Amino acid sequence: MKEQVIKVLEDFNDELVEDLEQDLFLSGKLDSFDLVKLVVELEDAFDISIDVEEVTVENFQSVTAIIDLMERIAK
Repeated sequence: MKEQVIKVLEDFNDELVEDLEQDLFLSGKLDSFDLVKLVVELEDAFDISIDVEEVTVENFQSVTAIIDLMERIAK
């Protein structure tokens, strides 16, 4: 799952995966508009639905957080 998520993120914006622990919002690599687009990309790539309650800064703050979210949803 980790490699698949990283690939989707890389295709979305290769700067996102430079540091898996980096705060994507504070670094300016992700903003609210990008977040909406990224949610759609992840939903399409994994054929899942991400509940609006899951779309939080905490769940998308870093690549590691996104991977954790996707692993929880995929179960």
